[in-house]
Amino acid sequence: MTTITLRPALGLGALALALSLSLACKSDDPGDDSPSFGDSKGDDDGTDAADDDAETTEDEVGDESDDFLPGGDMPSANACDPFSKDCPDGEKCVPYISGGGDTWDANKCVPVMGDGVSGDQCVTDSLTEGTDSCDGDNLCWQLVYDDQNQLVGTCLPYCGGSLDEPACENSGICQITNSGVVNVCVDACDPLLQDCGLEGVGCYIAGGQDFFTCQPISGGYEDAAPCIYTNDCLPGLFCSAGEAVPGCNSSGCCTNYCDLSDGGACDGKPDTECVAFFETPSPIYENLGVCISPL
Repeated sequence: MTTITLRPALGLGALALALSLSLACKSDDPGDDSPSFGDSKGDDDGTDAADDDAETTEDEVGDESDDFLPGGDMPSANACDPFSKDCPDGEKCVPYISGGGDTWDANKCVPVMGDGVSGDQCVTDSLTEGTDSCDGDNLCWQLVYDDQNQLVGTCLPYCGGSLDEPACENSGICQITNSGVVNVCVDACDPLLQDCGLEGVGCYIAGGQDFFTCQPISGGYEDAAPCIYTNDCLPGLFCSAGEAVPGCNSSGCCTNYCDLSDGGACDGKPDTECVAFFETPSPIYENLGVCISPL
């Protein structure tokens, strides 16, 4: 199963330096050239230390800035806001590729083509058309290419509220990518448990935000292998800046997460220690660490 590539994530917490360095890296391995949908809302309101790095890393990567309309062009006539749901009756606001690249970079109104509700499997017709088999309240997300080269995923509800104050019902968390081009309510996952339970999907950091979400596995790279994107590494591994991983000869390499509650063992990884992933973690991540060189 071929998978979708996400853009690099912003660094967080105690790892801000190591992670922000990985943003600008280009691995010796060209990696996966499949479409990129961006990651999370790293450009607007990342956590503590990430905010200090955001301006530099965004300039270096050109990933999450205000240039989502190619060449500064005016929005098309059917441009829309996925938060305000300002499309005509029978249509919904979806992300799409507006300029021939590989990233969903703008929104438009399209006809509602299906009736899939939250949690249903869905199909997206194309990256440029943006139509899918979900109903008007849901977006087809967590996309992978199946054996027939068809984009399949899961219907997830749009966030409510606004870009500045997003809201989700129940225990959902609003995952935002590319300054709000995509916004969907997701469940947080645990990278130590890898509890997504979906084929071709792993638990990866939502870039610039302080939680992890279920996202497609891209490269499937093993421990110590070169990496570029947040989901290049196999589930249970993190794509860190190369200089934070002993023996890494690339600008980014995979390294494993570790559990601070059991002593933070980094067995078989000399010159590393289990460093807390977040400076101020939520309860679900209070024991989460990653094996890197001491900063």
